[in-house]
Amino acid sequence: MNRKLLATLTLTALLPVCIADAAPRKVLCENFTATWCTTCPDMANGIIQLMNEFPDTCFAMQIHKWDSYSTNWGGSRWSFYNVPGPPTVWLDGSLNLTGSQGSVAANYKSLRSKYIQLSATSTDVTIDVCGETISANTYTVTSEIAIESAGVGKTMKIHCAQMLHNYPANPTFNYGCFKQQSLQTITLAPGEVQQLTFNFTLDSSSQSNTGNVYFLVWAQETNNSGPSEVFQVEKHTHGTTPCLPACPADVSGDGVVNVTDLLAVIEAWGSADVNADINTDGLVDVSDLLELVSNWGAC
Repeated sequence: MNRKLLATLTLTALLPVCIADAAPRKVLCENFTATWCTTCPDMANGIIQLMNEFPDTCFAMQIHKWDSYSTNWGGSRWSFYNVPGPPTVWLDGSLNLTGSQGSVAANYKSLRSKYIQLSATSTDVTIDVCGETISANTYTVTSEIAIESAGVGKTMKIHCAQMLHNYPANPTFNYGCFKQQSLQTITLAPGEVQQLTFNFTLDSSSQSNTGNVYFLVWAQETNNSGPSEVFQVEKHTHGTTPCLPACPADVSGDGVVNVTDLLAVIEAWGSADVNADINTDGLVDVSDLLELVSNWGAC
């Protein structure tokens, strides 16, 4: 039996039981801090505990003000949320914790409760990120932002920020000092995807510690001040997840066109899913299936 026929028969057998899942929501924690703040270490360590518990879905950064690590963007972010002082944490631009709760454990408990609430909230935005070194001090982050076919079209601010781990001091202020950011505003309809590129020039402290450099890409409402919902966030660590040559049939993005991709196409059958719509004609159908089969194997 040839592979195209086998794929078609497999589709016929499996299509009735396929149900698409919503994109999992990942949560952004913006920690407003200062090196002179005596209660900030307890908040920082509460966030570290939360990230250790949820390493793939909880991402954070420390935004300094009124100390040697302040930045212009950091100051504008404090104003955006009308932060009264450190420590203050905004989670997904929607919920906040102002002031230490008295201990690391108490801060962790309060933050975890807010994280659980937010992570259980559905989202229709997906973000995929890759990156590559362009020169000794230049790094490019490429991100694909999409709205699921069953989602709601929207205009979003897409932020990409660079952080440096273990800076300026370990362990008090260590998990991700904000360094710089770039911003683009996009509008997407359901089922649409847009690729964005962000170029960063790394400073000397980042160049000498590239293993501690990471980037966060997040999609946020276009409000002029907080609260302002963050629809999705994704993390990219310097030197990982390189940007590969285009391989549209590799729906899963693992570098191989195989059964995993076949099942993804079957699951999205009849929709405008941006990943499974291999030929980008707005519909996942037999044309995409044949395209997948013809590219079977390594990309």
